[in-house]
Amino acid sequence: MIRAASKIVLMFCFTFLPLAGDVKEPYFPKLIVQGTAKLYKPADQWTMNISVITQDVQAEKAHVDNNSKMKQVIANLQSLGLAKEEYQTERFTIRPTYSAQPKNPPSDWRPTINGYEVTNNLLIRTSKMDLAPAIIDAASKAGANQISNIAFELRDPQTYRAEALAAATAHAIEDATLLAKSADLKLVRILNISMEQTPQFPRAYEKRMVGFAAMAADSTPIEAADIEIDATVSMTYEITGP
Repeated sequence: MIRAASKIVLMFCFTFLPLAGDVKEPYFPKLIVQGTAKLYKPADQWTMNISVITQDVQAEKAHVDNNSKMKQVIANLQSLGLAKEEYQTERFTIRPTYSAQPKNPPSDWRPTINGYEVTNNLLIRTSKMDLAPAIIDAASKAGANQISNIAFELRDPQTYRAEALAAATAHAIEDATLLAKSADLKLVRILNISMEQTPQFPRAYEKRMVGFAAMAADSTPIEAADIEIDATVSMTYEITGP
């Protein structure tokens, strides 16, 4: 799907005699047009963060519990057909947890370590679009207790970027031709053409989902979204009158 828009600026520039010693480029009557295009392409890749977070008064016990659950998460992912190159450890931390501050603490009160928290975060990046719901369910059953940053992407957005640029350029040319004809002007030549760099961002599905114990037994619904690709092209024409 392509959506297009355009902006048109008509600018006449007149030549003045330069001052002594000044060297300036000649001025031409100009027509400036801007063409835009928006493409919507179905995502062909998605990413997700799966985390196992465990706590215990002993760091070693929290670590062992975390390792056991993450190993089961990975085993479940592999059983679904996820290859090793489609997931990787993104972050692993062990940090102390501290006692909460009382309502009216004495002046010499200081927080004390009351336990440890271990977090193992797994990043998934795959083109197997139909696996998202099954991965969420399988990870939760294995002990994962946080999922975040689910996003849909294009593996090669530059392929579609070329299509968007071509459409935006065509729209700019069409508008310049139409405006010149309507104003009884003549397009002489293109003086300048440029494009705006528009960054492409993945389409986020959900920032975070926690508390898997409360999730229904049915498969988690995940619907991939189309990715928007924008392109803008500006063109400057030299023009003459009739």
